Amino acid sequence: MNEKPTTKQIPDKESELIAFFESRGYENVQLIPHRNRNDILHATKDGQKCFIKKLNPTSGSERSVGKKINIESACYENLPKDILINVVEINKNDGYIALDRVEFDEIEGNEQYIETLTDVELNIFPGIDASFLPETTWEDYEKLFIKLKKLEEAKIIENADAIIQIFESKKGLIENAKKIFSQQDFSRSNIKKVNGQLKIFDFEEPRQDNAMADMATMSIDLRDSGILAAVYKEKIQAHESYNEELFNLMTAKRAAAVMYARIYARRDEIESTGTSPFVQNNVDAFHEAVDKLAA
Repeated sequence: MNEKPTTKQIPDKESELIAFFESRGYENVQLIPHRNRNDILHATKDGQKCFIKKLNPTSGSERSVGKKINIESACYENLPKDILINVVEINKNDGYIALDRVEFDEIEGNEQYIETLTDVELNIFPGIDASFLPETTWEDYEKLFIKLKKLEEAKIIENADAIIQIFESKKGLIENAKKIFSQQDFSRSNIKKVNGQLKIFDFEEPRQDNAMADMATMSIDLRDSGILAAVYKEKIQAHESYNEELFNLMTAKRAAAVMYARIYARRDEIESTGTSPFVQNNVDAFHEAVDKLAA
């Protein structure tokens, strides 16, 4: 008679991941604890220290892994190499990407950092041929409207219909805006300095989109950073591509998406631990942007 395996005999997730990567030639595999839907690991391969991201399905769909790894792979193939961390391996079949494990420099809280960051965003991104990426379409906004309704149902926001009407009244502005490479998660967590140079990573959702999409994301990220936020705002507003109305629309769009993911989708967790500063920044940015658009 077969014995039922004990708890100790059933491999846990960490053991399974270690065995998985060891079978693919990696050594010294360590799972790094963090709060993210993907698995992050450190390992070595052929003596090279690696940072590994193992993509996990979203919304229960294995297809999401294939879609994201294909887009991320395309970014590492098409973007300027000097703004990327070196790739060790991209395995599309198994859904993981391994990069050089580098030492990040301390990011200074000064105007020079903002100058370098905005140079990447305002001067390098527009020069990238982003034709390998899908475009943000009005269908993406229709999905946003569903999230706004759900946020209203969850009593996170009020009067979703009025906000949706604002977006619909600006459809021409949104659709006619010039589309460039947009990282779609252009925040300090995905931008680090290596040997004094900014490096960008985490390309799960990049699109061809208007320049305000990334500006809005970074603006929200810097919102509680005092002088950095003020300097960043001054830099982007002085650029010829800046459009205040479109910026506020993109701020509301980005903040709503984050609110939905962090508050609605994980409501039990948020209610038990309180609203984090990250979430609160997005809540405040959303209401400020909507108020400006409605004025």
